[in-house]
Amino acid sequence: MKNTRGNHSWAGINLFLLLLVLSSATAIAPSAQAQTPSPAVQGPTGKDKDKKGDADNFNSSPFDFNDNFYTANGVDFEKLNVLGQRFGVFDGTPNRLTGPPAGPDQVNWVIDNSNTDPDRKNIRILATTGGYKDDTGSPTQFINIIAFLNDQTFFTPDNQDPNGAGNARGVRMQDIAGNFEAYVGLRQVGPDGVFHSTPCASIGDPVLVAAGNCFSVQSVATPNLRQDWRFSTNRTAIDGSGGNFSYNGDNLLGLWIITYFWYSPAGFGPNQTPDCKVALDFMAARNGLTLDGTPLIKTGAELHFLENALQGNEVNEFPAPPTNACAKEGNIDFAGGDGGAVWLVCPSIPDPTRGGIAPDAFVDTVRQSDGTPLDPQVTASFNCLQKNGQFCGLANGTYMVKNQASSLFWDGSGTASTNVQLDALNPGAASQLWMFTANPDGTFKIVNQASGLALTTPRYTELSEADLVQTRANSDLDERWIVTPLNNGFRITSAASRLAVDATSPTPNPGTLIVQATPTGDSEQVWVIH
Repeated sequence: MKNTRGNHSWAGINLFLLLLVLSSATAIAPSAQAQTPSPAVQGPTGKDKDKKGDADNFNSSPFDFNDNFYTANGVDFEKLNVLGQRFGVFDGTPNRLTGPPAGPDQVNWVIDNSNTDPDRKNIRILATTGGYKDDTGSPTQFINIIAFLNDQTFFTPDNQDPNGAGNARGVRMQDIAGNFEAYVGLRQVGPDGVFHSTPCASIGDPVLVAAGNCFSVQSVATPNLRQDWRFSTNRTAIDGSGGNFSYNGDNLLGLWIITYFWYSPAGFGPNQTPDCKVALDFMAARNGLTLDGTPLIKTGAELHFLENALQGNEVNEFPAPPTNACAKEGNIDFAGGDGGAVWLVCPSIPDPTRGGIAPDAFVDTVRQSDGTPLDPQVTASFNCLQKNGQFCGLANGTYMVKNQASSLFWDGSGTASTNVQLDALNPGAASQLWMFTANPDGTFKIVNQASGLALTTPRYTELSEADLVQTRANSDLDERWIVTPLNNGFRITSAASRLAVDATSPTPNPGTLIVQATPTGDSEQVWVIH
């Protein structure tokens, strides 16, 4: 992404936007946090729509961290300001006010003096990049790309040197950041229509790089992406190291290491192998296509499938993997030799509901040539959060229902015709397809495509751990289900018993019957519906 500081052409910028955002910024010298300017924009306030005597929107909008907080957490803020293209005002000059990810008549940030967090400054971020939760593929992850770290010298000496003292706990920030991966898929098909099968980087195939069959990693700006980002807060680094760091508990700056992922020569292009074609056809039918014409990858499990590297329960949700590695992944040179971003200052919005997405924020997504989103679900999630303060509800349709933890699917062809059991993927099986139809009261009727029977709470049974069954569809309360959107799937609750659909354990065996149980929020009660 091109640095706009000091050489940006202001000729085409809407004057009204500049006056709105910079009315106080021009008085700031030499540091944006050294003075308190008159407010240009005040933070969004909640309205008491539910008449409970409080503000409905109580989650804070995102602000940049202050310089002292960057230093305390092992990052050189002075390098971020210019070389890292940090949002804000430096030496009286606005940095990355316009330009990607902002579109025409948009700005990436505003000065807002409503912030009360002592660790943050008055730069409120409007640019909100949408993407997928890497464990479920839910289009519900929203982050703010504040700055880039292009090499390890962006960390303070004690936080980059392998023998350095690290932070106050004795842990290097570089090590903490290395555990949280942001997966970026850069375009591999050039304007000439030629497929480039390796990055021009230290992680590329030397032969292919020498032959010029590579793509650049120098910019991760959205226009260079083939699909939206994936963000993983639940996995360790690519090499399996790192232990038990917590994203919100240890990674206080919200740093991510960028893991680039791409299709190999066997996976796509003129040298595609037959088994990779079968695998890619499966993925294309599952998720659709990127701007390159390659299948969209939303989860780590999907990438592992294409790499022939499925792990644990991931085998439950895929057919036989290809024998070739159809896709690859890796991190670029920590020393900066590849010319691209190695890490991001890119905090994930902890809770985007109820005010976490401000009314004046905008969503940054990958778009097709006509300007429409590549994946409308990412934009829809943003719009639901911004307008209603909640994740989107489920639309009517026919879906597969997968347990988040075990990756086993609801199957209506259990050992007894009236039961619903959990099974591994059976591609094309009607018994694993379920029609969700909204009732006038907002609940859903859920009917199996193979049996034509409806998911039902056993009549007059409010007992936890009771097996759920299928019966002839009617309008009774025991066939009505409350489908509640979460950030990683859905909770499905009986309107009759008020108990949740449960897989009985985080790792049930195939053939386990689904039951109803007291709602807990545990993974055995989280269902990915797609």
